Amino acid sequence: MTDSTANIITTVAGFTDVGMVRTNNEDNFLIADLATGRVFLIPQRISHKTAENRILLAVSDGVGGASCGEVASSMAVHSMRVELLRRNNTSDPFQRLVQAVEKANTLIWNEGQSNPERRGMGATITAALIEQNTAYIAEVGDSRGYVIHSGRIKQITTDQSLVGILVNRGLMTPEQAETAPGRNIILQSLGCNAEIKVAVSSIELTDGDYLLLCSDGLSGKIKAEELLEYVKNQSSIEECCKQLIELAKERGGEDNITVVLAKFEGQGLRPAEQVTRLTTHIEVLAAFDPEDEAQRKKQKAESKLKTQTKSDDDDIYKTKRLSSEKGKQSSFTNTIGVHSKESKQLSELSTLKIQPDRTSREKLLEQNLATESALINLSNNLRRQIDQFREMVFWAERDGKDATSISETIRKLEQLIKYFENNRLPIDDANKLVDEFSK
Repeated sequence: MTDSTANIITTVAGFTDVGMVRTNNEDNFLIADLATGRVFLIPQRISHKTAENRILLAVSDGVGGASCGEVASSMAVHSMRVELLRRNNTSDPFQRLVQAVEKANTLIWNEGQSNPERRGMGATITAALIEQNTAYIAEVGDSRGYVIHSGRIKQITTDQSLVGILVNRGLMTPEQAETAPGRNIILQSLGCNAEIKVAVSSIELTDGDYLLLCSDGLSGKIKAEELLEYVKNQSSIEECCKQLIELAKERGGEDNITVVLAKFEGQGLRPAEQVTRLTTHIEVLAAFDPEDEAQRKKQKAESKLKTQTKSDDDDIYKTKRLSSEKGKQSSFTNTIGVHSKESKQLSELSTLKIQPDRTSREKLLEQNLATESALINLSNNLRRQIDQFREMVFWAERDGKDATSISETIRKLEQLIKYFENNRLPIDDANKLVDEFSK
């Protein structure tokens, strides 16, 4: 139990660099004191009573290049700060953090949809919300978060990339993943879809702990054990960040490089020796699984169709009632000079025009549901083919063979899936597209 009136001191620094190859920097980072609302661009020493300690650290890597990835990453980190300040203490930290990430996704998605020049832009996000003595780490994409505790380092996040999932499932070793051709293929990012699944973990901070957040421009060049050595031997937080960036540049620096490093100290934290097992100290609050996401989307589509079915049934009832009332009006008209037989025929004709056949409508809805399900299955089959093609690319490039044609096929398949999802095609038209593509 920590003293809520004791101080927690956070020493933090963040730096970003364009690297050695690219001409623009699509990375962004944020260091914000949510207790005061201040944003820091230079190294800081922040001190708060435990009960008042609220800090946001974030790293975002733009996706989309010419599609304004740097705009997306800037929107990601700054919208999260605004959203967390707006929500203040309206809910538990986990919920607030997830809502802030989802809000960032919505803003970037809407901007891409409304502005053709920015369509396709996106960004990864790894954000740490520190409240009192606990850090909540949210992730979308493959930017990373590490905790350093008692001379040990542990990656808190799980890369939401093709190779990251393969490593997580034991189908590829971390060493193979470091050089795998498909290592830059991420499975989700902010702004690339209307909905995302935010992965969140939490960890209690102890006296002397570090948090390190970085883009893949750093983690792709420096192993975790090397990160640990630099942090252990650092003369200051600021110098450590600079040295890590320089090392990544020396090793090629093909990507933008960003790092945020924070050290936590003070009597408001438990002594480090009270936590002996670092792995079990990290609690996973929400995880990302691409197969679960595919199933969730399918269930959502089916639920939407069922809701539509109920709505259509209500429409049938309303139509019947409307027809009945019109019939009554016709009967009233008869008494004023229209022959009864003619009135009856007119009423029946009116009813036939207004009231749809219930059986036909139910069949139509069943067909719609079957079509939706077939399209989902079709998209899932195409995604499985893409995964197989990506494996082919990996092995071909590993053996020094040209995989350009396979990569181009993957790109076309992804465009085809996106076309299905953005245009509600009849199943016959969808199958025709697939047949044309196959030729």
